[in-house]
Amino acid sequence: NVTTIAFKTSTPPHPHDKIYIMDFTTLSDITPLPQDDGPISPVCSIAYTPTFVKSFDYLRALLKADERSERAFHLTTECLKLNPANYTVWHYRRRCLIALSGDGDGGGSGSSIDVDRIEKDLEWTDNLGGTNPKNYQLWYHRRALLEFRFKGKSVQEADEETLLSVARKELNYVDKILDDDSKNYHAWSHRQWIIRTLDNPHLWSTEIEYSHSKILSDPRNNSAWSQRWFALHEGSPIITANNNSSSKSILSLEKAREEANYALSGARVDPYNESPWRYLVGILMEQWRR
Repeated sequence: NVTTIAFKTSTPPHPHDKIYIMDFTTLSDITPLPQDDGPISPVCSIAYTPTFVKSFDYLRALLKADERSERAFHLTTECLKLNPANYTVWHYRRRCLIALSGDGDGGGSGSSIDVDRIEKDLEWTDNLGGTNPKNYQLWYHRRALLEFRFKGKSVQEADEETLLSVARKELNYVDKILDDDSKNYHAWSHRQWIIRTLDNPHLWSTEIEYSHSKILSDPRNNSAWSQRWFALHEGSPIITANNNSSSKSILSLEKAREEANYALSGARVDPYNESPWRYLVGILMEQWRR
């Protein structure tokens, strides 16, 4: 009844997750619920492993009972290692986290997850994400957890520096992903969400510098050029036309000249690189439409 699963990732796993042991004896009072393939036997059934079948049969039973317990939470860990793209399991995991935090019923707004559990689960998803850097569900889970830090009840008790520290830690995680895949759309999108959510002047200015460093590393990285555009246009209104917050999407003429020169400098490095030229066209078209 005890199954040992070796958990291998491209990043060093958490000590407690290096070898994960799922003790199914803790579910002895639960009757597994088999997968329903319909009234007719499938022509070509999927060759699930015995561990996969057992884990998900128990998961379906717990879902049906709407149990949000510690054992249910641990079972989601097992199931996500077997299939990290299963949206239902991720959603159920979050509901278990909320219930185990003793705040809310796991399904409504206003519920929260305690900080310690958030940090541990972010670390766990970091380990799991080592082999799944483009997993939609995994990235959404990280965002959902951070929403509790940035928008939940814990925000009322946290000072600005604490929230910035949380943001920087997550941005460092994203940077690690981008070091392996500099055009990972999920990573760039997640990075934008963090900065836009906190809307802190320091984060905006730092992001301009960060995108510059990525452009220097790879001048053809169109994602880095797009990030620079994002940081400049949605950041501090000081650099926008008429210093009007309602005009955040348009750069001032002086700043537009600086960015045009920046794009031309990039083009001089490689005249056949489309990225700086597209950036330059965007700057010029924006000014022309004012």
